[in-house]
Amino acid sequence: NYHNVIEPASFQHYSTGYTYDHIEIRSDEDPYVLIIYLKVTEMPDSDYLDLEQNSNSIFDLIANLGKITFVNEETQKEIVSYNKE
Repeated sequence: NYHNVIEPASFQHYSTGYTYDHIEIRSDEDPYVLIIYLKVTEMPDSDYLDLEQNSNSIFDLIANLGKITFVNEETQKEIVSYNKE
């Protein structure tokens, strides 16, 4: 259910500089991939550790998810990707 995926992604507390925009789900083959598009107002100084915490939280909520990719909504460039451990 698409709604069950939007909520864990959109209700995350993202670090300063990142705002949730929308998601894309690639579920045509296992493992499923969740692409989260973020508006980036400023690049955080950290090495994306905050986004890793967000991805771990989402992995915990969505059992059949194999990969999460965060993308800069404006540039369409990948920020960082995480595979389920």
